[in-house]
This record gives sequence, structure tokens and C-alpha cells, in this order.
Amino acid sequence: MQTNSTSIMNDGTFLQTIKNTYRDQINIAVFNSNNCMIYCSQESLKYAPIKDSSYYYGLSYNSPERDQIKEFFLTNSDHEITRIMEECQKIASLQEKAMKEERAIHFIDLLSYNKACAPYICTINPIFSDVGQVIGNTMTWTDQYMINIGATDDGHKSKLLSIENIKPADYKGFTQRQYATLFLLANNFTQLEIAEILGITRGTVSQVINMQLCPKFGLLTQDSVALKKLAIDSGIKQSIPASLWPNKIICIRH
Repeated sequence: MQTNSTSIMNDGTFLQTIKNTYRDQINIAVFNSNNCMIYCSQESLKYAPIKDSSYYYGLSYNSPERDQIKEFFLTNSDHEITRIMEECQKIASLQEKAMKEERAIHFIDLLSYNKACAPYICTINPIFSDVGQVIGNTMTWTDQYMINIGATDDGHKSKLLSIENIKPADYKGFTQRQYATLFLLANNFTQLEIAEILGITRGTVSQVINMQLCPKFGLLTQDSVALKKLAIDSGIKQSIPASLWPNKIICIRH
């Protein structure tokens, strides 16, 4: 006889066991077989716009509404909303994969929930009933790890940057391009790599450094070494600009 996954997942005893096990001290969410959330810990809501966990019950990464994206990600940009919806659907497909293949799936979540550019490394695990039927999945995550800013999906340009506890910076007096250039320069990216990441020419990067940034710091033209040292000493190396935040889901290959 097939186990009724819906009744098991909605069973108060099952959810109480989850709560007693984790005691709201880790980031965890529980989803039923339809990938609808039925529980999330209080710890998991630290970057969420609404702190009442029951508000999120029934939500699904597979079919987020545009108004929900606006609320959770604090954006009115149609382009950004569409991109985030596509990335959310990637998470839903990974949940389906974990349940179908009955194994753990790992991915990196770089979506800027509530405009908090906080990275997560996530694990999806299938939930099994007493008779071995997959009845849902759990998602757990941590925000302490290393990531390659400017990396491609294929893993090129392998430069690791520590972003533990890093928040998007808004330094007055710098344009978005100037600050992004300073951050990348401080993290040992070459001018050619900076150009590739920012989508501009190497000549433009050189002009930003020599004609804009060096004078701001009272440095001689083309003294990029001294500029890099000042950027590191001032803490810019550890403050990622929001403009460089990739806002994407990256599956960790097995």
C-alpha cells in the first residue's frame, strides 16, 4: 500500500520532530513532495523581509509570483525579476532531481534576498517514509564559504575571495565603476580580467585607474601598485560592491 506523503508531511508529530531536532538553530526548510514549503527555522529567516515563518508556508521555488519576488528581493526591475524567477526555477529542478535520484544535491545560492548579498552553500536531501517512499525534501545551508567573484559556470578564472561576513558597500565619492575597479584591483585581478568582468575595454580600465582613481588618492598617474595597497589598507578588498553580486544559482558538480 502506498504511503500518503501529504498526510505524513502535514502530520504535527513529524514537524514537531523536525523542530525538536534542529531547535531553530540552523538554516533549514522542509518541503513536501510538491516542493511547497511546510516549515522553515527561525534562523533561516535572518535575511528574510518578513520574520514570521508561517508566512512562507506553501511557497514554492517552482512557481514564485512576481509580487513575491518584488517583496523578497526589494526590486521593481522587470529584467531582474525575470532573472530571479529563472534562478528560482533552477532550485526547484534541483529539488526534483534530489527526490528522483534519491540523493543529496549541493548548490551555491547567490540570490540577494532582501538586498543582503549573503552567499549560501546549500544541500538538498530527500525525505523518506518508514517504507522507503520519498515524501519530500529538506534544504539546509550555511553562509560561510569561499567563492570566485567573476567566475564563469565552467569554473574558469579560479581566484578565491573570502566573503564571509562581507556586505555590499556604498562608498561615497566613487562611481559604481570606480568602486568595482578598486575592489577587483585589491583582490589581485589584472586590468584585462577587470575589463572582462565589467564588460568594458582594457583601455577604459586603465583610464579609470590612471585618470580617475589615482588623482582621487593623490597618487602619481599610473601608480597602480600604490593604489592597490591603499585599496587593501582601507578595507575595500573585503567589501564587495553590490554591482558585482552575480545573483545566480550555481550547481556543484558531482
